Amino acid sequence: MTNATHSLYGAGHQHATRTRECVAMPGKREQTILSPRFIPQRLRSVWGQIVCDPCAAPKGRIRVECDKCKKAGGKISRNNTWKICNHCGGNGAVYCRDTVKATHAFRLPTDGLVQDLFDRTYMNPPFGELEPWLHHPGTAGRTAWLVPVRCHRKWWRSWARTLDVLIALDPFPFEGRTQAFPSPCALGYRGDDADEIVEAFAGVGEPF
Repeated sequence: MTNATHSLYGAGHQHATRTRECVAMPGKREQTILSPRFIPQRLRSVWGQIVCDPCAAPKGRIRVECDKCKKAGGKISRNNTWKICNHCGGNGAVYCRDTVKATHAFRLPTDGLVQDLFDRTYMNPPFGELEPWLHHPGTAGRTAWLVPVRCHRKWWRSWARTLDVLIALDPFPFEGRTQAFPSPCALGYRGDDADEIVEAFAGVGEPF
């Protein structure tokens, strides 16, 4: 098992989908999972703007394969309510764009792990190389992480203890996907406005 997206979404994802940049290990395959829109939207409702994304998605259109036939290329409605595959007519195979739109976005070949971050930083780190992003040495001010739950790992638990709140999220699909991600995810948050974040995410998750 090389990474979470390969094992949970299938081998086709490894070949056809690049929706989250992996800058932690430049010699390894890039991973890409675009954040679902409701995450940055709810953060912006509290912050006003997401200032920094240290592991930002590539610029432009990003290919997402069909869940059914594992091919890419399809149509998507403006409000993201339907997707039709050009190959099999299935509900998928679309092109998406970065949903975070941070003021300062660090993308490959820039290594986000060595950058000094800003107040109001959001990151959806590569799930296969999660640990260094949770303990990023450059974090400062309000910071949010979208992560899979790894409570069986000591480094994950040590990170969780540093947070002001950890919100268990209801199942959801990542941007461009039609099926919910089959592993529990959480939003980790560090900041003095944690109560406002909890309120903003009411209805899609609750604190641990």
